[in-house]
Amino acid sequence: MIRRLETIRSELLLRGDDRGCIREIALRWGFHNLNHFSRVFRRYFGLPPLTYIRQRTRGPCTEP
Repeated sequence: MIRRLETIRSELLLRGDDRGCIREIALRWGFHNLNHFSRVFRRYFGLPPLTYIRQRTRGPCTEP
């Protein structure tokens, strides 16, 4: 799980300005419930995915 989350985080940071990036990447890595993904991501990284991306890339992205 940790490796998947680390990989997802890396992909999100690379594609943070793509519309729908969170949904697309989470689904590709097996998170079919986006609410669950957001909770797991927040538990591991301390922030929800969109906030995490915005703080690091300052680019727009959609909320799961």
